[in-house]
Amino acid sequence: MSVSFRETTRGSGKIFVRVEGLGPSDGLNVASSTSDGTALPATWHRDPQSGYVVAVVPVLAVDQTLTVVALDAAGNVEGTATKTIRPRMARLASRVNTATRNGAAASIRNSDARAASTADVRIYDLIPFDADVEVIHCEVCLRGDGLGREVLGNVRLLDSTGSDALLAPLVCLGDKVVDSDEVPGLRERRVAFSARVRSNIDELVLCLSAEEGAADPLGARGATEAFCVALGHDLAALRGSFYARTLSADRDPEWEGWFLRNVRASEAELQAQRRVSFEGGPLFSLIVPLYKTPLEYFDQMLESVLAQTYGRLELVLVNASPEDERLAQAVSAACERDARVRVLNLDENRGITLNTNEGIRAASGDFLCFLDHDDVIEPDLLYHYARGIERYPRTDLLYCDEDKLIDGHFCQAFLKPDWSPDLLCSCNYVCHLLTVRKSVVDGLELPDGSYDGAQDQNMTLRVGELARNVFHARKVLYHWRVHPQSTAADPGSKSYTSLAGVKSVQEHLDRCGIDAVARIDERTPNVYHVDYQFAEHPLVSIVIPNKDQIDVLDRCLASIAQQTTYPNYEVIVVENNSTEDETFLYYEQAERRWERVRVVREKTEAGRFNFARTVNFGFSHAKGDYFLMLNNDTEVITPGWLEQLVGPCRREDIGAVGCKLLYPDGLIQHAGVFFHFAAPGHFGKMLPSHTQDYFNFCNLAQDLTAVTGACLMTSRETYEAVGGMDETFAVEYNDIDLCLRIQGLGKRVLYNPDVEIYHYESISRGQHRHGPAALRSCRENGRMMQMYPRYFVEGDPYLNPGLVRMSEHRALKKYLD
Repeated sequence: MSVSFRETTRGSGKIFVRVEGLGPSDGLNVASSTSDGTALPATWHRDPQSGYVVAVVPVLAVDQTLTVVALDAAGNVEGTATKTIRPRMARLASRVNTATRNGAAASIRNSDARAASTADVRIYDLIPFDADVEVIHCEVCLRGDGLGREVLGNVRLLDSTGSDALLAPLVCLGDKVVDSDEVPGLRERRVAFSARVRSNIDELVLCLSAEEGAADPLGARGATEAFCVALGHDLAALRGSFYARTLSADRDPEWEGWFLRNVRASEAELQAQRRVSFEGGPLFSLIVPLYKTPLEYFDQMLESVLAQTYGRLELVLVNASPEDERLAQAVSAACERDARVRVLNLDENRGITLNTNEGIRAASGDFLCFLDHDDVIEPDLLYHYARGIERYPRTDLLYCDEDKLIDGHFCQAFLKPDWSPDLLCSCNYVCHLLTVRKSVVDGLELPDGSYDGAQDQNMTLRVGELARNVFHARKVLYHWRVHPQSTAADPGSKSYTSLAGVKSVQEHLDRCGIDAVARIDERTPNVYHVDYQFAEHPLVSIVIPNKDQIDVLDRCLASIAQQTTYPNYEVIVVENNSTEDETFLYYEQAERRWERVRVVREKTEAGRFNFARTVNFGFSHAKGDYFLMLNNDTEVITPGWLEQLVGPCRREDIGAVGCKLLYPDGLIQHAGVFFHFAAPGHFGKMLPSHTQDYFNFCNLAQDLTAVTGACLMTSRETYEAVGGMDETFAVEYNDIDLCLRIQGLGKRVLYNPDVEIYHYESISRGQHRHGPAALRSCRENGRMMQMYPRYFVEGDPYLNPGLVRMSEHRALKKYLD
């Protein structure tokens, strides 16, 4: 038999070569390699449309040698042929075939997509991890009967030269066998992987070989089952997709246009606001310390104040630049222009805190507003504040959303959550325009100069402790100017601000009777952490539901034993319908290996898993004062993790505490739970663990609506007060429901990112999208809507509606485009 090669063409990152000389019952083995013998992916198929036999190799930047071996029906070798494929010649041949309208070449292009296949591979995500590393997510899909998890084959990731592209071993993200709902009898095994490669790599080839070993022309070992190629433009598209999905408002280049069209009040709205009557409305005192203020900035600040549609205000200018005659003249002119403008001339600059104190003493308003001398406010800021006070008369503290003003342009929008005392201990997220009731401040001792740079955060903490209500105007009404001397340009340029900030947080903890130490974040200026101290260690009961999968459970239990420094805890494994004998043998071994571990057996109907019931059963056997529900598919990363969960949970104002959960490749799986659109979701999902995206929020302790039950701590007292988990939420939303009921007790839910845990989410019971499980999920989601409609209508208090509207805008724009 004479085997030969005919047309060559390219498509989808692959080179297709027509092979001639084979009979209808003949077989073929193919192999490809580089000049130094490195094995490359190579497959073949019979095109069901044209009947041609086609060999397929990847498009690479190096020469490769394609070898084909023809086999008769008995497997005997009947013919062999080789072909050197050079990148430039393959590209040229493909162009010639296209130009000459070669029908045979056109028919084989991408013909592998039509051929029956028992294996597919795909690259579906590319995520920037740091400056040097990108994370690739890929999947292998096997089809057929008798799919087991024992043998998968050899998965490789190559670059454009055919070299190994991996910077670290592949990480399995999930491995499951599913039955098709559309085609009875069709089974698929889907294995998801994560890989780390160098940043800005120009090509990736994902290859699945039948088994490990070098490629052999006779197909004895290493035969390629499937491969796919992502060329430069494919990788760029993946990068672009991730960028679009995770683009936050502070980085969005469309922010200014969005703000001007959808946020800023129109002239008609401003005119209507001026006609609104606020009978007995509050007087606002805007206190502005001046020090070497550029006249251009002063004029813009002044105009923005005098343009307010709510006119009951006074502008208290505290001038600490007596030597600046031009500034003094501008201030004097402002006082003559409008009787609402007053000036206090200081003989010297005493620092921002003491200068501000003078303004506080001189102010006559009901509320004090702290405005920076180089910033500007929207004309309806005080109107929204007055409306908030009118609606909530017990309001003692107010703030609004803000953005940055750089060279006359608006950018870096900060769309803030509602009142979050723990977030305020992590950073001064309130910032602008801080407004506080004067009668509250009058009862406080004014601070000294040691708070310079964090004077606003100190004031917010002190007033926040006493405030009856805090009002957040969910609208960008403040523009923080960025220039070379401003803190907005570089918070690290004023290191003393971090020292003043940590002092403010520590004193807040002391005043509130919280036994903890505040410390400065090592990476980020003006960010703080709270380390809780212990005079005694109450017993913690860790409940872990489990069904078989002893390797998963063993990893979890071993990590608890290795990473826990907390001296007083117990682990209760709740056995739920395991069927493998090895599982029960492991339970006996685990109880002997770890004296803190004990196993209790829940008797339930097989196949009727109810996470809430299982957790309740586990806690009914618990002896601890604090309860921690923990998934079996978790692995503790942080030493001292229990201290960081128990510490805040001991506070009277905290009802539940969760942590940062990571996928095994270091990407975030959970940084808190929020309500968005039709169902709750996770903050930070798929971002790198160390991300500082959106003002570093994933790394800041903060109050949130809920945290996931994969790792959730609460006290026995709180758990029993709400009646435990609601068992009508069998699998989903039971943790969110628990958090919402805990908040009904007047307690808050805390996310603590200082605890990190791997969560092998898809390894355990998995997520179902079809069949009875999907119906159950729909019912539970519907019940959430019935029980908590306010969250689905008004939104999440910790997810600014501006962020939701911008994401909807981008999704719609992408759809329309």
